[in-house]
Amino acid sequence: MKEVMAFLKKTPLVTGILAMLIGLGGISLVKVEGMTAMGFHRIVLAFAMAAFVYLISGEKAFEKSSFKTMGYTVKMLLAFVIFSIAIGSLPFALYAGMKMPIYEDWPLNLLATMAFCVGVGLFEELLFRAVLNDMIICQFRKCRHVFLIAGIISSFIFGYVHVMAEDVTNPDLILPIVMKTISTGMMGFALTMLYWKTRNLIGLALIHCLYDFFPLCSSAVFDGSQGLGSYAASSNGGGTPVVWYVIQIVFEAVLILVLWKKVVKTLDFEKMRQEW
Repeated sequence: MKEVMAFLKKTPLVTGILAMLIGLGGISLVKVEGMTAMGFHRIVLAFAMAAFVYLISGEKAFEKSSFKTMGYTVKMLLAFVIFSIAIGSLPFALYAGMKMPIYEDWPLNLLATMAFCVGVGLFEELLFRAVLNDMIICQFRKCRHVFLIAGIISSFIFGYVHVMAEDVTNPDLILPIVMKTISTGMMGFALTMLYWKTRNLIGLALIHCLYDFFPLCSSAVFDGSQGLGSYAASSNGGGTPVVWYVIQIVFEAVLILVLWKKVVKTLDFEKMRQEW
């Protein structure tokens, strides 16, 4: 066992790939039903991802986390939460205006949805922000542009895994799949920039959780409603409308430009390559 641990510590790329296989495999192979159960399932996987991050980067992967850096992370990404609330309120107001029936246990449904979003936020930030970025940076730290390369690769994978279960042979789904991949990847890149700056995964997970939560609220409250949480949609109905992805992409493009100027421009990547 010691030999295996030593090998994993010396080969960040192998360790990261193994973490990804276990994380994604744990989702596809272990079937759980219900928002609460899925949330706890993701939390269990998050603990496993934390162990892999430690193998790749050691204690420094977590030692910079503090309330100060968490506050900075939340402040810089607060636009994500405001945007999510604004978009999530639209179907909520629509269903309320239609006087759609409300679940009798809607408070429990909201709690279950929050549990799911917390689990997803923790798991995905540990895997896609920490594990994937760190494995590339630590393995190829001599490369001058390793941070940008790691950010692009991890963000693309983050976007792709959200649609990899979709039917790519269905022509009605091609455009939504591509747009969902781009949209989610852009969100991932925005989060990655703050990860480079602070390495505060709790702050990132909190933003991720809230961003997912508000568009799902209407489906937790109104019986028969459909929230905006579906990954892809055909052009003839069902799932998230393509226009939602367009709105997301425009918003995320603006936010990335702002963060690039206010966050990335302040980073000393040469120093970070040596110390990461």
